[in-house]
Amino acid sequence: MGEIIGYIASTIIAVSITIKGGIYFRILNLIGSICFFIYGLFLGSVPVMIINIYGTGINCFHIYREVRKNKAKEFPILEFDEDKNAFIRPSNMIQPIEGIAERCVMCFFSDAIKLILEEFPGKICSTFKSEGINYPLYEIDYKGEKICLIQAAVGAPMAAGQIEELSAMGIKKFLVCGMCGVLQKELAVGHLIIPTAAVRDEGTSYHYAKPSREISVNPRMIEVIEKTLLEKNIPFIKAKTWTTDAFYRETSGKISLRKKEGCVTVEMETAAYIAAAQFNNVEFGQILCSGDSLAGEEWDRREYNKRSDIREFVLRLTLDVALRV
Repeated sequence: MGEIIGYIASTIIAVSITIKGGIYFRILNLIGSICFFIYGLFLGSVPVMIINIYGTGINCFHIYREVRKNKAKEFPILEFDEDKNAFIRPSNMIQPIEGIAERCVMCFFSDAIKLILEEFPGKICSTFKSEGINYPLYEIDYKGEKICLIQAAVGAPMAAGQIEELSAMGIKKFLVCGMCGVLQKELAVGHLIIPTAAVRDEGTSYHYAKPSREISVNPRMIEVIEKTLLEKNIPFIKAKTWTTDAFYRETSGKISLRKKEGCVTVEMETAAYIAAAQFNNVEFGQILCSGDSLAGEEWDRREYNKRSDIREFVLRLTLDVALRV
């Protein structure tokens, strides 16, 4: 009887090694280990039993992991998949641009970009295309060094899409500047904030990084930005930001909760930028500029979008930081 079990165990293991990994490989290996353990009992061989107890445990662990990975979560947003081989990838459509500048400034201020291009003429080396609008990617000679410059697209999906496609072109370091809402009254229009982390209250980042409440900005990029601002004697704070998809759903309850978590600003892209940058192994840093206020009993627009002087200043500052990354 013992010899028959030994043959069965050997056959199962032989079949399992013809399967390319996965849960079926593990199940067959598990059955084989159990059979060999029983075979060891018949033989009275302690070493055979020990090694197959170990094999049973290892296979059970991997089967558990596979089941968890393939199990639908309560909410689809939590079903993060580490597989980088998505059906559509930028690398399938976009070729690296030979000699492209590795540093890129992404700016939300079209008026400021226009002024910079008048002063530092550049060439269009590519275009980020969308259904509604196309965003030219400029390469400018800024103070003797090549830097890419593009208008940042609004919203987390577009933010991640720009990081994806520009990374495929060969860009390695990203600096983003733009306005944000503030949750503290004392932050006047134009005050600068260096985000250190983002509360992930949007959807895009969950497709690029495992579920978590927060996601942190690259420490090196924070350090470079901070050092530049200190040397220029420009006031700023470092703080956590709240990234949301729904700007019409920033309720008093949500604002209060985010403030308790330490959030000072609210915007729509930072968490997605961070996650997409980490996923693509590129660096990301950001300078936020105080805009409208959600710190009072009512929303205060503060006419932030009309402050062209501030917008130009912030873009120039971000380009100066780019020279150092």
